[in-house]
This record gives sequence, structure tokens and C-alpha cells, in this order.
Amino acid sequence: TGVTKTYDGTTNLPVGVTGYGTLTGIVGSDEVTVTGAPVFDSKNAGSRSILQGSLALAGAAAGNYTLSWTNGSGTITPRTLNLVWSAQDKMFDGTTAAVVAANDDRIAGDVLMVAGLGAFSNPMPGVGKLVSITGVALSGADAGNYQLSSTTGTATATIIALPVPPTPPSGGTGSGGGGSPAPGGSGSSGLPGNNPFNPTDPMDGGTADGSGQPDEDETSPAESPSLPAPLPPAGLGNQDVTKNAFDQTFALGVAGGVILQIPVAGNEMVNVRLEGFSAMARNESGALVMVLTEPWSKVAGGTSEGFSLMLPLIVREGGQTRTQEVTVVVEGNRMSISVQATAEITPKLAAVREKTVVIVPGQGEASGAEFELELTESIELVVRPRGQVAEAMLREQRDAVVALVLVEAVKRFGLTPERIAAILVDLP
Repeated sequence: TGVTKTYDGTTNLPVGVTGYGTLTGIVGSDEVTVTGAPVFDSKNAGSRSILQGSLALAGAAAGNYTLSWTNGSGTITPRTLNLVWSAQDKMFDGTTAAVVAANDDRIAGDVLMVAGLGAFSNPMPGVGKLVSITGVALSGADAGNYQLSSTTGTATATIIALPVPPTPPSGGTGSGGGGSPAPGGSGSSGLPGNNPFNPTDPMDGGTADGSGQPDEDETSPAESPSLPAPLPPAGLGNQDVTKNAFDQTFALGVAGGVILQIPVAGNEMVNVRLEGFSAMARNESGALVMVLTEPWSKVAGGTSEGFSLMLPLIVREGGQTRTQEVTVVVEGNRMSISVQATAEITPKLAAVREKTVVIVPGQGEASGAEFELELTESIELVVRPRGQVAEAMLREQRDAVVALVLVEAVKRFGLTPERIAAILVDLP
């Protein structure tokens, strides 16, 4: 009794343990010995009986005796299972979900499954990203024979950026001045700066020094080769306008919207989900192209299949005013936003007619952004950020916010886009 061993997949007693004591009842000098070995009644972990097994008498006088055996008791303790985790690389999908697998040191032939929940540290693209595994558990016919060394683990894997649209022609989306075609754009890829589709792009805020403020040596639109020609305000029947606006390779978003990565104070990155859009990209003209989750006819309540217009985009910040000109082309479920610098104008806003709040939710546990949207009596749209994330979005991804504002203004104020006189971005 009292025999203990760690599970090894057999019924054998531990090495060096006979499982029995000294033979008694032998007469005189009779030659009687014992061969074989007793065994546990099962290979499985737990309290076990010790059976006679192959134990038998041997020797010259063995035939004169019978072996009397009384079952004993013992314990087989679970074996500690050591795990080495790995995680699969994946394409960016806007989530932290990771597919993980474990290698272990189980006894050969045992039926055992190991499961755990894997999660990347954040959903953004990157190489060798940390994957944390939690909730590790065992199942299968032999699960009871093992105990885990840990119910957590780690691995590394890569989140691969979605395909980047073709690089614009030289000078197509450079960051040379306040008239950059896409505030927050990158001169190298033409995609919104440091977004999930091209994570290495700098978030330069649309200026050469990355400050988000006009550079002292900014050139005028006429002098700057980095500013693409604006799309003309033509009817939707003009196929050249449509081709220029929508010819691109799309980087897809995720279920529920397009993910944008926004830098806030202290270089912290916040992921927000731009709802109502399923994809975004820049075309070779530098315009930001958004794919709506529903056709424009539905957004506009069946009043229009699309539109094409130009309107002033006025940015008021710190007592200074900069003016840009935004060209919007919508056809079906595609919206193109192209921005360029224009002459300075001083906004003279009419009284507020209606106001609402537009909320851009955060991704996962990240903070979202809120924008106050006002409609004046003169049909101007005024956009004011509420909080740090919203301010950063207006500086880094302004054209994407403009797309969102246009859609929300049509839905909430019942406007037709052609009636909008101007958009004013009012930054603190």
C-alpha cells in the first residue's frame, strides 16, 4: 500500500518498487522465488488498486506451494503538461482575434485536445506582434491524466496590412502645404496617414513638417506641383469625371466600418471605427474614395442616385483661418473627396438653425470621438470636435470626417448636398 507514481500511460508500478513484501510459509530450505510484477488496475490517474498482475512463484519447490495475494492500494498523480504556443499570421481584419495552437509533451497515443483564446495586443498591422493566450483548457479521453503548468501563454505573429493602392504619380499627394489634397495624407502611399492599410506611413497632418500647421515656406497652389487638379463640377453623366474619381484599388474595411488609427497627445494611438463605410483608398489623382455601406439613393431617401459639387472647406484654428476647396463626387455607393487650397475667405456664418452630435465609436475598448454638427440658416455646416480624439481626427483624417459629415447632414437635416454653401471646421 501507499505506492505512488506520476501518470506515464502504463499500469506498471514505479521503477524499483516490487509491490510485495517477503515470502512467508516456505518449509525448511525449499527453493521458492517470485517472478513477474504486480500492476495498477488502470493506467489512469487517481486512487488505484494494486493487482497481482504477472506475479508468480518460481524455483525447484514452487510446485509445492500456491501464491496467496491480497490487493493493495496506491495513487497515480496527473502528469504536468508543458505547452509551447504558436499563433498564425493573418491579414488585417480590424480585430485582435488570433488563431493559436500548442505543442506539448503528452504521452504518445493519448487522446488530448488543448484549447486557448488568443488575442493580439492591438488590431493594427505589424510584424512579430505579441499574442496573449488565456483560458487554456484540456479535453479528450485522457484529459484527466494531465494538469496544466499554466492556463495562460504567449506567442508572436504578424498582422499583414491590406493591399495598398497604386502609388500616385510624383507630386500627386505630397505633403507640401495647407492645400494638401487630403489632410493627414502621406506623400509615399496616397493612403490616410498611418492607417491599417499602410501602417508605416507618417501622420504628417498634411504639412511638410508633420505639425498640422502651414509651413512658413508654403507655396501657393499655382506654384506647388504636389496639388492635383480638382475634379470639375460636372454632371454624373460625365464618364471622365467618374473614372478620375473612382479609379483605384480598394483597401477593405471591417464589419461595421472602416478602422482609422488616430494619434493623440503623448503619441498614444486610438483606433476608431468610421461607420457607414466599408472600404477606403486613394486613387491616382489623390482623392480619397470611400465605399458606402448602402447606395446613395438609400442614404438620400430615394431622392438622388448621386451628385457632383464643389464647396469651400474653411478651417478655423487658434484665431487663424485657412480655406480649402473640396470636390465631392458620389455615384451609387462610392464617394470621392478631393481637397485643394484656394484663396482665403473670411467666414460670415448665419444663425444656427439645427444642431446634432455625430459619434464615431472607438474600436474595442478605445475611446471614440464626438463631433458637434451645426446647420446655419444659410445652409453652412459647422463641425466642432468634442475632445482630444475628435480634434486629432480633424487634423489627421479631415477628408474622411468630411465624408462622414456629408452623409450625416443628409440623413439628419434632410438636406440635398447641392444646397450646402460651405463646411466650416472649427478647431480650438
